[in-house]
Amino acid sequence: MSKVYFSTARTLRWDYSQSVPGKLESLLNKMTFSERFIEDEWVAIKMHWGSHGAFRIVPPVMIRKVVNAVKEARAKPFVTDTVRIMGLDYIEVANQNGLNHLSCGAPVVLADGLFGKDSILVKAGPILGEIAVASAIHDTPAMVVCSHVKGHISSGYAGALKNLAMG
Repeated sequence: MSKVYFSTARTLRWDYSQSVPGKLESLLNKMTFSERFIEDEWVAIKMHWGSHGAFRIVPPVMIRKVVNAVKEARAKPFVTDTVRIMGLDYIEVANQNGLNHLSCGAPVVLADGLFGKDSILVKAGPILGEIAVASAIHDTPAMVVCSHVKGHISSGYAGALKNLAMG
């Protein structure tokens, strides 16, 4: 059975270990990434970069904590999402939301290329047949999914599943 790690976002007193970034560090330390990743292996940090004018994303300070944990495991992280709008425009949205190489501590890469067409067809069972998977995600041996929970018109109450299935 999989372990589930949880920490409340509530902070009752100022102490770094009780702050949300401090609590995330504590959770990441429990996850033993060094046992999960091979040295020098690429690790995709999959997240949603946001939309123009919207700000509901996992903040860059939190992504950097995940990136640092992957680096401490001696793997090679990159932050990624798939094209939602034209590639250069989406990279600009990410940058406006504070997501870039400097803030995240790792390259920020469009997983399905600049035009959203760099994908590989994979078998997906009898109902879906085949689906297109972004090549950078398909070809990367490991992934950490960082999702915010939200209501979504197409998928109801969503988080990690929506991030992977729609993004």
